[in-house]
Order: sequence, then C-alpha cells, then structure tokens
Amino acid sequence: MSAFAPAPLKILLLEDSKFDAEFVGEFVRANYPLARLDVVDDEAGFRDALAQAAAGQPYDAILSDHEVPGYGGPQALDHALGVVPRTPFIFVSGLIGEENAVDLLKRGATDYVSKNRLSRLPVVLDRALREVAEREARERAERRARKADEIYGRVVDALNDYAVILLDRDGVIRDWNRGAIAIFGLAREQALGSHFGRLFTDEDRAAGVVERELDAARRNGSSSGDRWLRRADGTPMRADGVLTALRDGDDEAGEINGFCKILRDGTDAYENAAALREAKDEAERANRTKDRFLAVLSHELRTPLAPIATAAEVLEREAGVPPQYAALLPMIRRNVALEARLIDDLLDLTAIAAGKVTLKLDRVDMRQVVDAVLDMVKEASLEKRISLTSRWDAARATVRGDAARLQQVLWNIVHNAIKFTPEGGRIDLRADDDGPRLRLRCIDDGIGIDRASRDRIFSAFEQADGAVARRFGGLGLGLAIAHGLVTEHGGRLEADSPGPGQGATFTLTLDTLD
Repeated sequence: MSAFAPAPLKILLLEDSKFDAEFVGEFVRANYPLARLDVVDDEAGFRDALAQAAAGQPYDAILSDHEVPGYGGPQALDHALGVVPRTPFIFVSGLIGEENAVDLLKRGATDYVSKNRLSRLPVVLDRALREVAEREARERAERRARKADEIYGRVVDALNDYAVILLDRDGVIRDWNRGAIAIFGLAREQALGSHFGRLFTDEDRAAGVVERELDAARRNGSSSGDRWLRRADGTPMRADGVLTALRDGDDEAGEINGFCKILRDGTDAYENAAALREAKDEAERANRTKDRFLAVLSHELRTPLAPIATAAEVLEREAGVPPQYAALLPMIRRNVALEARLIDDLLDLTAIAAGKVTLKLDRVDMRQVVDAVLDMVKEASLEKRISLTSRWDAARATVRGDAARLQQVLWNIVHNAIKFTPEGGRIDLRADDDGPRLRLRCIDDGIGIDRASRDRIFSAFEQADGAVARRFGGLGLGLAIAHGLVTEHGGRLEADSPGPGQGATFTLTLDTLD
C-alpha cells in the first residue's frame, strides 16, 4: 500500500488495450484501495474526461499509454497541459524509448513507467502527488502572505490619525502611510529613500537624538517617548509614539532588518495640557491670594468689633435708654456676635486651607462634648419646636483631640441640622462603635440632600443649590470648617441622604484611646 495517499484517488487512464487497462487498474487498486480509475481508450473519450475535469471534477493524476490508435501520447500530453496543466501526467507504456522519454519530460510530462516495471508506479505516483501537495501548500501560503500584505496595507493606510513609517536597518524610510502624509504634509515619493532624521528638529539632530533612539530600539526592542518633530513646512509638532525593531523570523534573537515608527500628532493635546497646567497654577495662585486676603480682612474686621461689643454692653448696663430704644442695644450685641462668628469662620477656613490649624491635643471625653453641644443648641431647637434626642451606645468615648475644636465640629453639624429641619421636626444624636473607632451620627428629618450635591456639601461657600441658599441664607462655611477640622484629627465626616425632603445623616468617625 502507498505511503502517501492524501485522499481516495481519482485517476484517469488513457489505454486502448483492455488487458493492459485491467492490469494497470489492478495494480493501482492494490496500492490505493480507495482509488477510482476512469479508463478511456480514444481521443474523444480523453478530451471529454478532461473537459469534465476542467469543469470541476478534477483528477489527481493522468496515466497514459504512449501510443493509442489515431492519437499519440505527445498529443494527449499537449492537450492535458492546455486543459488541466496542474495535474500530474505519467506515461505508462511498454516500449517508450529513452530518447522519447526525455523529450516527453521536456514537454511537460511528470514521469514515465514501463509496463514491465509497474512496481515503480506507486513510487512515481507518490512523488508526483507529494509535489502537487507541496506546491499547493506553498501557493496557499503565498496567497495568505499576499492577502496579509494587502490587509496590512489597507489597515495601515486607514490609520489616518497615526503615522506608520517603515525604516531599514539604517533608518532610511521604506514605507510611508497616508497618516504620515497627513501628519507631516510630506508626499510618499518625497519621503521614501530619505533618512527619518529629517523629521527631527535641528537641535535634536545636532544632539544625536536620532542615533540614540535607533540604538535604544536595537538594545531594548523598542523605544518610546514624546518630543518635538517638524512638519514638511518647518512648523513644530509634538509627537508621541514608539520605534520598534523588526527582526528576521519570529525569534527575538534574529537579526534586525529594520524598524517601524508609529506616532501621532499630540500637539493639540500637549498645548491643551500646558494651558490646563497654567490655568491650574493660576487658579492656585488666585486661591492663595484669596486666602491671604480673607485672613487679612478677617483680622481687620475683627479689630473694631471688640470695642463695639464692649460699648454696647456698658451702655446696656449703665446708660439710661428710653423704653422705645431699649431693644437696640441687645440687637447691637447680637449682631456684633454674629459678625464675630462669621469672621472666626473665615479665619478658620483660611487656616485650614493653608494647613496652619493649631490643635491643642489631649484626652477628650466625647460624652462631655455631646452634652455641651446639646446645651448650646437647646434654645434654638426649642424655638423651632424640634425634638432633639441623644443615645449613647458606644463602649468607648475617649479620643485624642482638641476639645474646643471637636465641640465646634459637633456644634456645626447639629446647628446645620436645626437650620435645615422644619418646625416640629426631629433630630437624633446617636453614638456607637465602628470597630475600634467611635461613630457619632446626627440624623434629621429635614430638607435632605440630592445626590448631585453630596460631593460638594463640604466645600466652602457651597450649599445644596441656589434655592436652598436663598431660602436659608448663610455662606456655607460651617460644614466646610467641620470637615477640615475632622480631617486634621485623622477622622472622617460623611453626609448621606435618601434624597430631597427625606432628611439627612451626618456621620463623624474618630479613633478612640480606650
């Protein structure tokens, strides 16, 4: 049996002798059990069989006697080469003669086998079939390579936003896609054959940047970065990309035969980023200036308030004021106190922003802080008929902090809840454990916070929205100061709310000492 039988063979035999046809057929089937042998004995039958083969019913091989009455072997060979040129054509004849055999091989025959030595037929057929299979595999590979090249070319040319530049091992441009044409404004025929160093600035070329980039790609396989290049008209372009070394074969140790440079025009992005950095720096400078202004202004405003408050208190206590004006002095004192509070808030805000808050750290019992704050806001809660309750479920109460500042934080939180809770509402202060930390929650049933406002609720001069600011007034400093002071204590202050009209919960979390 043959060692090479890629499929059930289909063989065409041109033979006028029935005996010889049967003899050859038996020999073929003995070596190729699944083979199908179609036998024709004249020119008409041969031509008809070849026409069907050309129409889609091909043969794997053609076997032919050298002489058929009225139709010679050379004629059959010429006809087969014209109709099915890729099909192996093997002469199987009695006496063909050395000279005739050589001539037929020159004309295109695959081989010849003497009928007296049919044992050679499987060897000849196997070799012919193997050559056909190898040729077809090679052609398929070549077609795939051509197809891949076509796809590569189309893909590369479709990258209008990216320049794809192929270089030889010395950096000379060998391919230049449409993206490179658009980015550099340089036609393909102008770019090909020139060194890619032409794309660099004069300063970089003089400094050896081109050679260093090629050397880096040779050593490391690739070299990436962004730098200023220049277009064909000389205008600068900020480009970011990568230069990759191309090697022979798939082996990373293969010899470098060229490079591929892929880059994009990042000028706009670079300039936008530079403008953004400049705007950010300017905003930070303006913010520092604003903080300095607020600090100076606060000090300047606070200076005249102290004598005003003192004078009002003395007049209220010592001076005789007509009854109809008796309420003016207490009003002056209250407003002076409010102004002083606002100025203190501004001073605190600028100190927090500058990172200059001074804390007097000590052991602080947060139960005492809660009691003090509840006492401070009692009058305000009674005025609005708000039910203000507290519950302590925490096992630990001592933290390390500044007692006055922590009281200020909690007062701001509770005062904020009272401010935004309608008359007859409810506020609950609850303390419990959060692992090793103390968690204090202020829960109200007030106006709530919409989701979009939660991120800025602790920003200075911010309130939930314009309507809230107009309705309730204020500058939005209390929560910003509270958040900053809590951060200085290493704690966390968070706000949560199901939504507008559904109340809010402010959670203060601090590390404990016991």
